[in-house]
Amino acid sequence: MTFDLDRHVRYHRVRTVFLCVTFLLTIAATIATLAGWHGLLYDPNEKQGLVAWLMDGDKLFWILGIVAIGQYAIRNAMGRQLLKQQAHPREYPELYAMLDDLSRKAGLKRRPRLCVVSGRQANAFAFGLSERLGAVVLNHGILYRLTPEQIHAVMAHEMTHLTNRDSKLFAVLDTLLGVLGFQAKITSLLLTFTLVLMFISNTPWTDLTFIVGAMVILGVGRLIAAMQRNVISQSREYLADAGAIRLLGNGGQLALALHHIGLVHGDILTRNQRGGLLDFILHCLRTHPPTRKRMFVLLGGQEPYFGMF
Repeated sequence: MTFDLDRHVRYHRVRTVFLCVTFLLTIAATIATLAGWHGLLYDPNEKQGLVAWLMDGDKLFWILGIVAIGQYAIRNAMGRQLLKQQAHPREYPELYAMLDDLSRKAGLKRRPRLCVVSGRQANAFAFGLSERLGAVVLNHGILYRLTPEQIHAVMAHEMTHLTNRDSKLFAVLDTLLGVLGFQAKITSLLLTFTLVLMFISNTPWTDLTFIVGAMVILGVGRLIAAMQRNVISQSREYLADAGAIRLLGNGGQLALALHHIGLVHGDILTRNQRGGLLDFILHCLRTHPPTRKRMFVLLGGQEPYFGMF
């Protein structure tokens, strides 16, 4: 039975859309539970509660704007810092030849930048909120540990992240997730302030109950949204692997690269998964799928094992 790559791609595209919708619903449900017309922090007498004041429509837009500007500033600063380490074509002619080849096959109008950063860890990633700032980043560790063919495959994987606009997707998701984080920090400060007031005045316990309840709801909502974000990231990794297969014609070299990187990072290829609740939670806390499952796809449905390498 041959592995159906097109079906695999369709599944993860649909899964991405579904998880993005549930992510938005989680964010909306968390805020509505706290500050809706019948939310935990809504006071019908004062028309708003202590923390609900921070979560009405106008202030939510301000908070969203502040978080979005912060996310953009951080990513822009990181991008400019990376661009300072842009590799020169004379120093890495083979890498630039690979990049030109992949850009042509991917149909990009502009070749991404290539950055080589210091570090022994075997790592690579794609970065850039726009085509102008798009970059494939490799560190020295991956250049020393992988063969040129494997590096070519890794670059194909990262190139697909750029063509799939994954940086833009996660900029939006992280901004929305940051709204809940911002709210949680403010609520924790209000809890501390209320506890201090309780020792020096007759502040009612109801205020404390509301704030503790808000922290619990924000914590649970933020955890669920973060797990959804991570599972979206896993699907995008599968799609980037599929893109590499299409650019190169097969996934063998990328499977080898993942195997070597997994050995360096201590990833256990044959980990025994029982499929219980703990495994499910641990799975949702990972931004990348297990190496074994990725290699299964890259090898065309063949189960990887240690002896095959």
